[in-house]
Amino acid sequence: MVGKMMREDFSKIDHQLDAWHCSKNLTKKLTAKANTKGCEALMQWIRAISNHLWYSASTCKKNAQLLKEKWLSVLHHVAGVHSWSGGQKFNKCDHGPMSDAPPGMEVAYLKRTSPAFKALKDVVSAPALLKLLPKLTKFCHTGTLEVFHSFLLRFCSKRQYFPYPGMKARLMLAALSWNALQRSNATEKVDVVKWSKRKGAWVLEKRRKKQASDSVPPQLKSLMSRVVEVASQHLQLPPIAEPKLQRRGCHVAKPSKEELRHL
Repeated sequence: MVGKMMREDFSKIDHQLDAWHCSKNLTKKLTAKANTKGCEALMQWIRAISNHLWYSASTCKKNAQLLKEKWLSVLHHVAGVHSWSGGQKFNKCDHGPMSDAPPGMEVAYLKRTSPAFKALKDVVSAPALLKLLPKLTKFCHTGTLEVFHSFLLRFCSKRQYFPYPGMKARLMLAALSWNALQRSNATEKVDVVKWSKRKGAWVLEKRRKKQASDSVPPQLKSLMSRVVEVASQHLQLPPIAEPKLQRRGCHVAKPSKEELRHL
């Protein structure tokens, strides 16, 4: 319904989709296929294929044709073919020479005549999915926003009540700290091997490499100095004007119990 409205009423707007949700829907479809008889070999490839959609969208340089060719290249890779002909912009896998996987993590290639490969091809090359690919070229997702919401919990726990002045101060402190971290995150990042409880597997996570110059941002130093000054000298801070919020439904007259019983 949203797609139809954007297409008909807001055709001048570039409607992009969340890459994470597309990857999630893809995983559901592949899992359903892998659970059918004869397609069990597809199960071991699901995570890699889902990651490939994410990778293709993030490296397509906003080019729909390049994104499509990168995405369809997964059909070559799972069959053990890493270079091919016929593509306009993409004719070989981006990865380097394939090395032997650690014991217990080997993944067998799929035969092109196998039911698992045919099931994968049905999902990967589905017209509905290929039609959505141009809406992934800008690699839009809410990952950074979700990280920020998680970061907020360090300052404003959901399990504890804070009065309005305290909550406002904590949110402002979180914003100052977040902005300072984002400016310093332009430094080198390193890959860290981490166990993912949600995925139940080891994953690579990019983390900012700690620098010798890492320190408390000047804004936070100034804020803490002000807090110490106010506390030590017992200064009176100006009051914070709390917003006056109307109670839900307060504009409707309160009915009597008898009226409510007959509703």
